[in-house]
Amino acid sequence: MVFTQIENVAKDLESFSSHAGRSTITTDDVLLLARRNEDLHNIIKQEVDQQKANKAKTRKGKQNHSTGLKSTPPGSADNPSHILTKTRSETLQSSLYNILPLVASNLIKIPPSNMSQSKTVVVLGAAMAGVPTVHKLLTQVAPKVPGGLKVILVAPNTHFFWNLASVRGVLPGDLMPDEKLFYPIAPAFAQFNSSQFEFVLGKATKLDPEAKNVLVAVSEKQGAPASERTISYDMVVVATGSSAKESMPWKIVQDVETTKSKLRDIRKAVDNAKSIVVAGAGTTGVEVAGELGQNYKGQKDITLIVNDELPLTPDVRSDIRALVLDELKRLGVKIITSSRVTSVKDDSSSSRTGGKTLEVTSKAQGTTSTIHTDVYLPTFGVEPNTEFVPKHLLDRTRRVKTTTRLRAEGHDDVYVVGDASNLQSPQSMHADAQVTYLIKELEARLVSGQGLAEEYQPDGSVKFAMSIGSKRGTGQMGTWRLPSMLAARRVPGYENPQGGFTPWQGPGSNPGPCVGRAQGDESPNELPTAPQGQGTDPSTPVAR
Repeated sequence: MVFTQIENVAKDLESFSSHAGRSTITTDDVLLLARRNEDLHNIIKQEVDQQKANKAKTRKGKQNHSTGLKSTPPGSADNPSHILTKTRSETLQSSLYNILPLVASNLIKIPPSNMSQSKTVVVLGAAMAGVPTVHKLLTQVAPKVPGGLKVILVAPNTHFFWNLASVRGVLPGDLMPDEKLFYPIAPAFAQFNSSQFEFVLGKATKLDPEAKNVLVAVSEKQGAPASERTISYDMVVVATGSSAKESMPWKIVQDVETTKSKLRDIRKAVDNAKSIVVAGAGTTGVEVAGELGQNYKGQKDITLIVNDELPLTPDVRSDIRALVLDELKRLGVKIITSSRVTSVKDDSSSSRTGGKTLEVTSKAQGTTSTIHTDVYLPTFGVEPNTEFVPKHLLDRTRRVKTTTRLRAEGHDDVYVVGDASNLQSPQSMHADAQVTYLIKELEARLVSGQGLAEEYQPDGSVKFAMSIGSKRGTGQMGTWRLPSMLAARRVPGYENPQGGFTPWQGPGSNPGPCVGRAQGDESPNELPTAPQGQGTDPSTPVAR
């Protein structure tokens, strides 16, 4: 009976809807309010218990009647339960009406997920963290949000760039053509209508956490001029990632066409080169050197400049680092250890257009040498794409200061994942784990009005798989070393062996080299160009 009364009360509440700023108030809303109020909760509990007791007495009365015993009817002087029940019911209904004005005045707030008002989540960035976030919001979260959910994706790139394969994408020929590196985004979300999903091709220029909106420079499209648009949100996800230094295509470079052009230029230069220098011996540098050695052994001079005594970083097992060194030498790659590039100049005397003169400084001896090369490929250093974020939200490396709930410090409706966050080192593995937590957190907020009880637990263990050439590889999972066969099976084509590819399912869904990619990318081989505390941290690795 108590629940019937609650339903009747809910039906009478339409007049309150406009005051509460909602289109409707449901039975569940009223019941939730009642349960959140201790007195009303006790009334409901007593009412339910009394109804159970009444049913039990009724059954007992029938049994007594069958045995000739006299039963006391409900509501009589000897049995006032009916009167008590009525009193509780009246108190319940009266109390419900009494608390409703508080709802209208926002003294008691119904969780937004229980209201019919649609919510908007804006996702900034369409790379390893952004695209899976959008896909999972639409497929896993949106169906559970009673009022509906619209997801707006804002990004300057029309295609998803599978940058984990960019180390092979710089090689000439058909080893990794553009169609295996770039996947159109819009068709992947074609099943969602305009009330569910919108793709805004443009770049965020200003985030206003107080006003809860973001200013977007909308790109030119089909002859339409570029414009500005302000997009309001209930929650925003900053997943804008980072850019590789020297505009190298280990990451998206401005937009898709610019990135493709950069790749074409490098392929042409590599094809014509007699000498190639790769600087930086993290996973990116090792894989680039390995691919070049595999394809040009004995035909071109391939040199890898390593900042330490061994490739990769000291947190990687020493035997794995030694193995990488041996494998590269086996492929004919010349290794210069404990050195870094301290100067790069155009070399007009080079036999090939675009040649460079490198100044290389030995860390051990402090001496400087000069290297002339036809092609120079730096594989270190990233710059976070956070220029649109208020400066007070950024740390000295220009990454967003992020809590263990993946929220920007001081702003519960601003979430940050991937390279833009300072919570973990920029790696695809971390982006994958962060997105998994983020989806659960957003679902909890949108459905129940409250975030998750548990916080995100950053994993600091070493996890990566990498190729060394096209047939061999290595890796580490925690303290375990991955056998070459297992690592190589994960990375041989950098693509789905069935030919299909769905990056929107998340980095971990693809059998390519996504586990811990860029783990071990070392500090730069160049001197920092920005003062400390301004611009990017010079020790930041290229995270792919």
